[in-house]
Amino acid sequence: MFRMEVDEEHEGRLFDICVSVRENPGRSPSVRYTAFRHIFTMAKKYPELANEIAGLAQDWHLDSLSPGIQRFITRMLRDPAIRRNSC
Repeated sequence: MFRMEVDEEHEGRLFDICVSVRENPGRSPSVRYTAFRHIFTMAKKYPELANEIAGLAQDWHLDSLSPGIQRFITRMLRDPAIRRNSC
């Protein structure tokens, strides 16, 4: 799905679904990680979403993930396109 082009009219819905999946600690870590990757991809396209990533990457969102996934998300957050647009 990462290689698929999502129409602009569907991106908002996909973003909302990914955020709700990401915030649900009852979901498996791999599903939550995949949702975060989609959010990250959309935030690179729409810089105004960078603040959403900062909120979703808080410690309490990451605690239930494996150390490897936590490190990968931390590396994603260092992306200059995201850092430049977040507060």
